[in-house]
Amino acid sequence: MYFYSYNQDKTGVNTITLHYYHTAAMENLWLDELDDFLKYPIALANAAVAGGHLRLLHYLVANYFIEPIRLNYIRSQHNNGFLMDIVSKIGNLDLIKYFHAIGSKSCTTKAIDNAARYGHFDTIKWLHQNRTEGWTSAALLYAIDIGHLDIVKYLAQHRHDLIHESTMLKAVEKCNLEVIKLFHEDYHIECTPSSIELSLFSDLEIAKYCIKRCTQRYFSYKLDGAAKCGVLVIIKLLHENHAEGR
Repeated sequence: MYFYSYNQDKTGVNTITLHYYHTAAMENLWLDELDDFLKYPIALANAAVAGGHLRLLHYLVANYFIEPIRLNYIRSQHNNGFLMDIVSKIGNLDLIKYFHAIGSKSCTTKAIDNAARYGHFDTIKWLHQNRTEGWTSAALLYAIDIGHLDIVKYLAQHRHDLIHESTMLKAVEKCNLEVIKLFHEDYHIECTPSSIELSLFSDLEIAKYCIKRCTQRYFSYKLDGAAKCGVLVIIKLLHENHAEGR
């Protein structure tokens, strides 16, 4: 945590500000260094959740009458959101399991979306197997963006309805041929002229792959892109596979 402020209540009047050097105190329960913050146990509990400090949370529950089921929405200067959505950013499964076990409903589709964004595969699998919120197309885009093939495969397997042209274009943009092949060969997502045009300026092998598999007409003026790249083999492929008037 770096310069995060946490509110004691909705008014925001009583606020604590934690810096990176407080992390060790929160993790190891050095209470003398947390003395000023213990005056605001709800705010400190929010900080404990956001930072993944389950031991500190247990202490606050036992000694400051914090009711964990009422910790629903984390209010901070830079990190607002429902509790499990926030915890999923750091992939702390122990905290997620703790709140799930007490019946917390503070979870949305952003939980898996956030876990995908930061590469927490175990968190994604557990949430999918134990909760019902699911995820949005953003999760797949995040996984492609960070190049986590296992997460891409898992999300695609369980929500193939979220795979469409924009996800294919993201894979082309990130020059990830494995993901492109996965989408095209396993889920029948077409390689479109847009895929070809985007690949011309990024990756020769991807351009070849897309050109050979694009079934749509590709007009000759699009050859300008390949010409600008100075890639004769691509121009040849375009002529062979997508001649004007085909």
